[in-house]
Amino acid sequence: MKFRLKAAEAFLPLDKRALIDGFPARNSVVRHSFPGVLRAPPIVRPRPFEIILEAPKGHPAYLTEWAFVAALQSVLAGYRKFIAYAQNL
Repeated sequence: MKFRLKAAEAFLPLDKRALIDGFPARNSVVRHSFPGVLRAPPIVRPRPFEIILEAPKGHPAYLTEWAFVAALQSVLAGYRKFIAYAQNL
């Protein structure tokens, strides 16, 4: 997912710490959280496709909005390619 975050990095810096909000992070990505917090309940099947984007405080709102739009467009472009590829598996 790091390459997807590059689009947002054009507007806001990535958080490169190994621990973000108390969770282990790698390449600015946190893969775990508390059950039911910012994600579907554990009993939901099939698991939904989930992405949570967080931005640092202290930056102008327009930069945060531009970063989110850039990241989301990049993720969706990659997801379309993945789905097209997956159908031929």
